[in-house]
Amino acid sequence: MHSDLLHKTLKTMGVMVGACVAFTGVVTLIALFAVGRAVGPHESSDPGSSVVPASKIEGQRPPKAEDAPPTKTNANKADLPPRATRAI
Repeated sequence: MHSDLLHKTLKTMGVMVGACVAFTGVVTLIALFAVGRAVGPHESSDPGSSVVPASKIEGQRPPKAEDAPPTKTNANKADLPPRATRAI
């Protein structure tokens, strides 16, 4: 009686593990196919290059540091208002 229950349990576990492996494999293949099509082939002549040429970047460049509004970290001390001091 116990060996029959153990046999059924092991068979059920094997089927469940196999189904999980098959499902994970199918999902992985679908994801690889979708990502491969979304990214497309690499067009660089250097196979080890991962740098994107500037001609392929769209949009504006970020502002330079000197174009940014002044803050306490990048302003001159003369530009900041004097600190209020308390008389002791």
